[in-house]
Amino acid sequence: MAADTAVLLGRDFGWREASSPSSDILVRFKGYLSGCSGPVAAADHIRRLIEQSDAVDIPRMLATLDGHFAMVADMPAQCIVAVDRVRSIPLLLARDASGAWVIADHGSPLLERLGLTIADVDPDAARDFAMAGYVVGKGTLYRGIRALLPGECAIIDKRSGEVTIRRYALYRPWLVTDGVDRDTWVSRLRDVTLHILEKMVTDAAGRQILLPLSAGLDSRLIASGLRKLGYRNVVCFSYGRAGNHEADAARKIAEKLGYPWHFLPTTTAGFRRARASTEYQRFLTLADNLVSTPVEQDAYCLETLRRQSWAADDGIIVNGQSGDYISGAHIPPALRKPLDGISRNERDELIFSCMVHKHFGLWPDLVTAENLQPLKAKLWDELAEAGAPLDDPSLAFALYEFSEFQNRQCKYVIGNQRGYEAFGYDWRLPLWDPAYLDFWERVPLEYKAEQNLYRDMLVAENWGGVWTSLLPAPRWIVPRSVVPLRATVKLACAPAGRATWHRVEKRLFNHITDPLRKYAAVPWWKVATTSRPSRNVVSWLTEQYLARHGLNWAGNPL
Repeated sequence: MAADTAVLLGRDFGWREASSPSSDILVRFKGYLSGCSGPVAAADHIRRLIEQSDAVDIPRMLATLDGHFAMVADMPAQCIVAVDRVRSIPLLLARDASGAWVIADHGSPLLERLGLTIADVDPDAARDFAMAGYVVGKGTLYRGIRALLPGECAIIDKRSGEVTIRRYALYRPWLVTDGVDRDTWVSRLRDVTLHILEKMVTDAAGRQILLPLSAGLDSRLIASGLRKLGYRNVVCFSYGRAGNHEADAARKIAEKLGYPWHFLPTTTAGFRRARASTEYQRFLTLADNLVSTPVEQDAYCLETLRRQSWAADDGIIVNGQSGDYISGAHIPPALRKPLDGISRNERDELIFSCMVHKHFGLWPDLVTAENLQPLKAKLWDELAEAGAPLDDPSLAFALYEFSEFQNRQCKYVIGNQRGYEAFGYDWRLPLWDPAYLDFWERVPLEYKAEQNLYRDMLVAENWGGVWTSLLPAPRWIVPRSVVPLRATVKLACAPAGRATWHRVEKRLFNHITDPLRKYAAVPWWKVATTSRPSRNVVSWLTEQYLARHGLNWAGNPL
């Protein structure tokens, strides 16, 4: 059966087109490719590559693209839909009542086109969402809508109506290279990091780089690497509650590097006013890809940034995601050594318990045997489909890393980029560069655990002089006025033990002392008085997201 295609993409959301009347190819492209002067040039580059390829070669052609992107290439006989190796820009695929394939980059036009309602919500996906803030696997919150995974492409045959989905790239952290000494690894990491930053500098071509700078390692790496390469048009900024330790450390780092630094204060009242605005609500709509809770961390800051005279309209925002994950910081302590001496079943249970503890406890009340059983089956099916080494006790850490990559990192964390696009900024993700994926999937556990290799390289190179005297950055609580009360309550909880104090701290103080004011989206009294425990602010943002789709905090119909 022949099938038409309908392409529903966000207006003014970064999409550009290139076409060729002679070959009847229309390429819609969003993102960037190294060596191309902009998205139109990148779209035209892809169009020419498609003209030189046949259907069998399309995945191989996509694997050669160096950058972060999503694309839809429409031709008379077929349509090619693809996301990059980290799914930095999401795409959804579904079939409507007429048999036409519908492609979208966010949920609302797709739900309207398909006429879906709360009756079409996938209860398994809703449960995942409530537990983690994202869906596990290939599906979405609604039955019948497929999300492309990292490194996937879909080839729609318009004559037959059939679709073929291929995985053209896969991050495999089990492909470790043994027998290489530490010094060699350090030099290789230095070289690949500088190579990635050099590509970014070349593509920036003198444009202003806007760098959200914190006290951590990753944004500091980018800032100091740019200083090492001599790129001058860099402006650093930080945000959050006035006087927070992240901003103080960022100011000192920027001063040491000789880059201007600005602070954008975040207040609860200001955040709530901004969140009620039409522009902010448009961002939430565009950021809803039916797979994860929208990431709001930078959104208020971006709305403020647009009004600053020091921020160029054509500035490129470059953040440090996800340097901590890819360099090994997320490997749990229990998996930082080979799991020899225990059975395969015991090993699987340990890996799964680490996954649940880190990612699926937004609402601890949902962590039940009934909810965990189908979740475990899905996670293990993903690993088996990826060809992961399920029987090798020395690579248990890699199973955990792959699962986090495919789900939390490439569905939720990377959603931060939607804010940049909604507020009109270009962006780059140097620490998700394909060359970094190729490098880090081969680093052995001994060098990944606790970011050993990453830290060794940064301190040894000491770019810009910000890796010795300014590391680590001191931390303190803001606002200072709450410190005496917090100390008194902590002392009162001491007889009941540390666990009791942490529960009380989450309820009464985390909202107040959050340095980036992420909790401003939910009233303090609600966090303090709700009977069920929560993990963090994402618990509450996920509850709000599910409510917009007619679901309660547990993923059940309201």
